[in-house]
Amino acid sequence: MNNINQTEIDSELSEVKKLSAHFRDFCNHNSLNEQLSGLLELALVEAVNNIIIHAYEGLPGNTIKAQYQKTDSNIIITLTDFGKKFTGKDKNKDTEKGDLESLPEGNWGIGLIESIVDDIQRSRNADSNTLIITKSIN
Repeated sequence: MNNINQTEIDSELSEVKKLSAHFRDFCNHNSLNEQLSGLLELALVEAVNNIIIHAYEGLPGNTIKAQYQKTDSNIIITLTDFGKKFTGKDKNKDTEKGDLESLPEGNWGIGLIESIVDDIQRSRNADSNTLIITKSIN
């Protein structure tokens, strides 16, 4: 069984709340448990915030497309934006374990998302970025 739901928002942080509510409705409609729904919502919100802040440099008036899909074994969230290319830089990579003083202030979102989901795929087409995050529901 495949259940697909789509929406889009403007690139404003205030719009993320609408996207979050839309995703919760999708989770409720598909009878996902609260813990899984909450974790996936956290990953979704973090990914969208990163798009707004980094791909669109905080500028409103740009589109973010979201698609949620439930298969027999996975939840698949696909986000598409038309902003700057994702560079993939990991500022935290060289931080010494346990060295709290040298931790950077930002760039924790990618690690958070990776800790929640099972797979992340990023691609760049001519004018768009696509992020696909997958989480097993079995």
